[in-house]
Amino acid sequence: MIEEFLHFLTLHAAGANVRRLGYVYEAAALQTRHRRCRAAWQNHVEDSRQALLQAALAVPKDGIGLIIGGGISQDLPMEALLTHFQQIILLDVVFSRQTRRLSRRWPGRLQLFYGDVTGCIDWLAQHKTIPAGDIATFMLPHDLQALDWIASVNCWTQLPLLPAAWLRQCGCDENAVEHFTRNLLQAHLDGLMAFACPVCLITEVDERTFTASNSAPQVHDWRPQLLTWQQQAELLSQWTWQVHPAGELVGGQWQSRTVQAWLKPRTPTLPVLRL
Repeated sequence: MIEEFLHFLTLHAAGANVRRLGYVYEAAALQTRHRRCRAAWQNHVEDSRQALLQAALAVPKDGIGLIIGGGISQDLPMEALLTHFQQIILLDVVFSRQTRRLSRRWPGRLQLFYGDVTGCIDWLAQHKTIPAGDIATFMLPHDLQALDWIASVNCWTQLPLLPAAWLRQCGCDENAVEHFTRNLLQAHLDGLMAFACPVCLITEVDERTFTASNSAPQVHDWRPQLLTWQQQAELLSQWTWQVHPAGELVGGQWQSRTVQAWLKPRTPTLPVLRL
């Protein structure tokens, strides 16, 4: 708890509503789990880095790359990426002290943008209910330049978690929350597919929870919502992430996730999207 609190104090967030919905607390907890589960997570971290580097080769050198979900940055090979790109932009709602130090190490070449890619945090914090219209919209800061490459890294399945928890806490109907969750996930995929430049998606595609006796696991599968994406992209790699090793969950349970890295190639018939 002390380590988590110290992480909490050093995190910078994109406004009070981000803190209100619990993003800073969750980022602090993630940093703590990174350290506590270092050995179990090492392969996942290295595989994520290698997949990003492989995807970066899809574009010529000296372009501009955007990474969504880079606030903590343990799974980002920044030095290697900056040998390929002239500039890297990290987009997240919370940035750790380590990530801010990296931006100072490469001033002008590694930029941090505080932004809500879901477009819903401020609304939910203010209104405490699901909006009547469709606010599950993929959003990027308007002052970004033309992008040559985009990566969404280990964040897709996490996007709805805190908004959904907030809505449940506010007493919203469970079926409506589940519908909103699916909309948030789909909006992210649709937003990524709209870009003409190459886009890398690294994400969990299933989650398996085992009992202490290793009986048949409970499985949550995100693959059905990825079908359209998979038809337009190439699978680069796949690995297993032991996200909750034995001792992390109650009753001796443990949890693993299958992670996949996909690359959507450049769309030649579309212009480069400028924001």
